[in-house]
Amino acid sequence: MNVFLSTYEKKIDKKGRVSTPGTFRNILSQESFHGFVAFKSYFLPTIDCFGISKMEKLSNKLENENPFTNHEANIEENVFADAVMIQFDSEGRTTISKELLDHAQVSSDLVFVGKGSTFQIWEPKLFSEHQENMRKRIKKEI
Repeated sequence: MNVFLSTYEKKIDKKGRVSTPGTFRNILSQESFHGFVAFKSYFLPTIDCFGISKMEKLSNKLENENPFTNHEANIEENVFADAVMIQFDSEGRTTISKELLDHAQVSSDLVFVGKGSTFQIWEPKLFSEHQENMRKRIKKEI
């Protein structure tokens, strides 16, 4: 299993494109869709992202659940409706919608943050603050 690791700072070019980190593209190139799935985080000012196979697994899992419970209905109505398939161009660049960028408070710079089987896209200063807060929390728990 490949995992998304590390943090990469990138700039959005004048045409609104951003280059996805090469290590992330290498992992995603093994997917049936040449790009990634993205949606607004429900908990943080960030964009949650992963390969299409993870979305397919979620869909398959929900097919085996009771479709009449609020939990499954909420996931289907929100996650699937909000999800956007973001395709790479021939040079590994993507265009992320204004709606997603606004949610993450991104203007010209952003960071790709590896999270194992998923990754996030953050505004750099917000991520730095979030990371510092998480480190403080972890230190208290250790």
